Amino acid sequence: MKVSYDKIKKNKLKVSEWAGGKTNQLAIYPLNSSYSNRDFTWRISSATVETETSEFTVLDDYNRLLMILEGSIELNHNDTEIVNLNRYDQTEFDGSNYTVSTGKVRDYNLMLKKDCANGNISRLMIPEDDDYVYDEIVGFFQEENFTFVIYCDDFCGEINIENILHEKVEAGDILVVNFVEDAENFQVKFNSNSNEKTNVIISEIFY
Repeated sequence: MKVSYDKIKKNKLKVSEWAGGKTNQLAIYPLNSSYSNRDFTWRISSATVETETSEFTVLDDYNRLLMILEGSIELNHNDTEIVNLNRYDQTEFDGSNYTVSTGKVRDYNLMLKKDCANGNISRLMIPEDDDYVYDEIVGFFQEENFTFVIYCDDFCGEINIENILHEKVEAGDILVVNFVEDAENFQVKFNSNSNEKTNVIISEIFY
C-alpha cells in the first residue's frame, strides 16, 4: 500500500466563527480549497452551537453528515422533518435544506460534494489502559482516492497502522491518511493512556 499522511495538532487548527458559534476546520480537500469559496470536494470540521436556536448555513452543492460530540440537538429540515440527536448520534441530510437547530452542542461535520465524493463516519470507544484493534477491509478501483481520517475526540495514546504510521496523539489531534492505491485488510491499533474509556471518530471518504 502506498500512503501519505498528516498529523494535525489541536492547537494548529483553523478556527472561524459562524452565526451560531465557532468552527474548527479539521481537514479539507483539495488542500488549496476553502470553505468560503465552496470549491472543496470534501471537508471535515467540528463546530459549537452556542445559541439555543440557530440556522445552519445552506450548502446547495453538498451532502452533510453530522455527529453530536457533546449535548443534544433538534434539527428541523424545511419545516417538514424533525430529527433529534444525542451524544454520538448521527444523521445525513442534503446541504440545500433550510435547517434550524434547537439546542447547544459540539458536533462533527463531514461535507461531501454531490456527485464527487461519498463517505461515512463512525465512533469507536477505546477501552481504558488497553489496546483496541480496528480491522478494516477496503476495496476500490485504483483510480479512486480513499482518505481515512482519525479524530481523537477525547482519546490520548498511540495509534498504529501496520507499517504505515506510529504516532502519539492527544485529545483533539487529527490523523489524515491518504491511500493512493488499493487498500485491503489494513489494521488500526489504538493504545490508550487513559484510565477511562475514550472515543475516536473515524471518517472514510471516497472521491
